[in-house]
Amino acid sequence: MHSFCVILPYFINETGHWPNYIDWYFASCKANNTIDFHIFTDDHSIDRWGEEKNIFLHHMSFAEAVELVRDKLDGARMPRPYKFCDYKQAYGVIFADWVKDYDYWASCDCDLLFGNIRHHFPDERLEKYDKMMVTGQFQISRNTDEVNHYYELKRPADSRYKELNWEVVKNSDKSFGYDE
Repeated sequence: MHSFCVILPYFINETGHWPNYIDWYFASCKANNTIDFHIFTDDHSIDRWGEEKNIFLHHMSFAEAVELVRDKLDGARMPRPYKFCDYKQAYGVIFADWVKDYDYWASCDCDLLFGNIRHHFPDERLEKYDKMMVTGQFQISRNTDEVNHYYELKRPADSRYKELNWEVVKNSDKSFGYDE
């Protein structure tokens, strides 16, 4: 079975709290016990979930997260936690120290309730693709240096988003929905 982890950075300094359904989210993570969930946060109110064997809480301040993003993404701007949405494609680089031992990594939002992830993404399916569900709330990537840097690729000349390239996104305080 391929090793697999899911990454969620969530800093409450923007909202002041986790959503009221967060225990449902964590219960669905716990149920997927062959997948590790790495949560990066500045809040300790969820610490009880860190006692689960597949849920790993990494406490850091938002200022530390900003430094991590700047260091890993060549000075990328990080004015507020929501900007992480623009960087989902780069989580394999940002969180490289935590995902290095996994075959696959995924990004997610905390407003998901997971069913059986392995049922929908068995090894046979994972092996066929470098990336799956490439935009939005749940994205899966093969953990290789090449795939982890796909976010830097130029968009095709005929794309209506061709001007929205990586350099524009990382050098702006604006959130672009680059994960969409």
